[in-house]
Amino acid sequence: MVGGHPFAAELRLVPLGECAQWLPQLARWHQREWPQDSISCREQGLRQHLQGPVPVTLVLVRACRPIGSVSLVRYQRIGGLSPSHWVANVFLLPEHRNLGFGRVLMAGVERYAGEQGVGELLLYATDRADFYRHLGWELVRRKKVGGKPAFIFRRQLGSLE
Repeated sequence: MVGGHPFAAELRLVPLGECAQWLPQLARWHQREWPQDSISCREQGLRQHLQGPVPVTLVLVRACRPIGSVSLVRYQRIGGLSPSHWVANVFLLPEHRNLGFGRVLMAGVERYAGEQGVGELLLYATDRADFYRHLGWELVRRKKVGGKPAFIFRRQLGSLE
């Protein structure tokens, strides 16, 4: 169960390693949302998330079916920043967006990261910047990628409310 949401009794946030049968579905969702690599490359990348603790993909399950996902990864060096933990693959099925499920995903990945001893998270986003700001993420860099806005956010986990 995931607290703080009207459907909390129906929700579970499960590591992909505990529900690996959904890996192909998540790969298809991610490919549709962020078209780049092939489906097989996406599946291969997600397979690296099966063992945890990092990298890991958490799957949001409602009524015994997946409705979203979020990943926690560690990059050695990205964008001139030192080695750090990043939130990635924040995804919800379109019919579950703007209903509070995104908050559930973000709270879950923050809680999971804290349990792993992570003190700070970074996030790269090309949209929904206001959503992340509203959740308390600090905008640390704004830039253009391919002519479109891109944002890097930071969240100190010691400041969770």
